[in-house]
Amino acid sequence: MNSIECTFHEVKGLLDGSITQLRRVVEPHPRYPNVLAPYLRPDGRWTWVIENTGVGGDTVFDCPFGQPGDEVWRGGTLRVLIACEFSGITRDAYASLGHEAWSCDLLDSELPGNHVKGDIADFLEEVPNWDIMIAYPPCTHLAVSGARWFKMKKQQQDEAVKFFMCLVNQKQIPKICVENPISIMSTLYRKPDQIIHPWQFGHGETKATCFWLKGLPLLIPTLIVKGRQHRVHKLPPSPDRWKKRSRTYRGVAKAMAEQWAGKVETK
Repeated sequence: MNSIECTFHEVKGLLDGSITQLRRVVEPHPRYPNVLAPYLRPDGRWTWVIENTGVGGDTVFDCPFGQPGDEVWRGGTLRVLIACEFSGITRDAYASLGHEAWSCDLLDSELPGNHVKGDIADFLEEVPNWDIMIAYPPCTHLAVSGARWFKMKKQQQDEAVKFFMCLVNQKQIPKICVENPISIMSTLYRKPDQIIHPWQFGHGETKATCFWLKGLPLLIPTLIVKGRQHRVHKLPPSPDRWKKRSRTYRGVAKAMAEQWAGKVETK
């Protein structure tokens, strides 16, 4: 099954049952630049043709995006929203256990899957009800590691605090985890419920990560390993350094999904 990126309106409709069909313009597959335009066969199936692929000429195969009449799958027992995530790592950890997991960010998802590109605040107004929300608000103007610049970015910091609290105060969501590094929110809001490190979850690195929790238990370390490298802090300057610093460790994401949701049992 292939994923389809959806708009706010489409996600809301899929979740409440008011939308049962999605239509997309089918473009040539990037792996096959010589693919010809898709066509509808007499039996009603959409087909793609790859031109001149070898003996016998063209290769014919079914459209990889599905066929007319295919159902939109929205299975899983918990509806999980991963806020401010472009990597897809946490979302996929929940989805792999059978849950209906979506990510939302201003950027495209790096991995294929259920993703809404847009402002999470707007999305929560459109689709407010979720069982769990894991939120990764930007820490650029909050982390104490940047304290030397705080006086020069008061307005940006005020906006970042407001955004952080917007995620914390989603009262309609019963279970919430808001993640950030050591930051001023420990003073302006309250101390975090938990501080973890990657080395507690199978990654031999140190990176203090704070969790502010609502309705969720503390995350139990799953695999304590040797190694206390501060790899993220030592990353050289680059345009995408902030991306590398912000990606969730897979071991942490796996623990979140397994401990805070569990695997969906199918009959």
